[in-house]
Amino acid sequence: MNTSPLRIPIRVRAALAAGSVLLLAGCADTAPPAAVRGGDEASGRDRYPVTVHVMDDAGKKLTQTVGAEPKRVVVIGQALAELMVEFGLDDRIVGVGYLDNSYSTYTDRIAKLPKISDRLPAKEAVLALRPDLVLTMSFALKPDKIGEIPFWNERGVDVLPAVNYTAGRDLDSYYEDVRHVGEVFGETERTEAYTREQKSRIAAIGRRAKKATDSPGVLLVASGGRDTYDYYAPSLGPVDEMVNGAGGTYLELTDDS
Repeated sequence: MNTSPLRIPIRVRAALAAGSVLLLAGCADTAPPAAVRGGDEASGRDRYPVTVHVMDDAGKKLTQTVGAEPKRVVVIGQALAELMVEFGLDDRIVGVGYLDNSYSTYTDRIAKLPKISDRLPAKEAVLALRPDLVLTMSFALKPDKIGEIPFWNERGVDVLPAVNYTAGRDLDSYYEDVRHVGEVFGETERTEAYTREQKSRIAAIGRRAKKATDSPGVLLVASGGRDTYDYYAPSLGPVDEMVNGAGGTYLELTDDS
């Protein structure tokens, strides 16, 4: 795998969890697709190889070239599992980890997926499933977690990270990650339709928010299935962007999360 100077925007897991309910109005148009396709997009196998420019959790820019349609996918992160279900790709999943067990319209189908662990799975557990692609939240791509991208590439496994918890991402960054899924799995029509629908909902919420006479204060905390709760500062995601765009006021207690 070769390094690449192309920058990909960033997203956060919480955006998907909240995105269907509370989205920002007036989001900018997405940028041109970041993936480079080989062959005719509509001719099945001829779509590949697909090269996607990605970024790991530390901000290092890499490329991943997917030579064939992914058939055995390990997914790390509830929101990414939900994306696979949304686009009819859940039959490719051989293992899923780091589920937050939150309720959504996908709950029943997520429950049927082959679960590795509610927490981050061990490298060995992922390797044992013989994946050809790992779709993961970027924070997991560290030596003390599931390993960095080169670790997987050396073993013949491509990695598609959705970069989370890194300063600078916004809702356009989320759309960029959705687009990557469409490119890698050959489902661009579905992902583009999904993005259009989300933007339409955003615009509708924004129009309603402009008519509001008050601005409720919103504090974001999340447990992730644990007994304790974490506070999320704006630096950990675009949720403040969504709250403010929907007519609320995001409460910032501190710069640190």
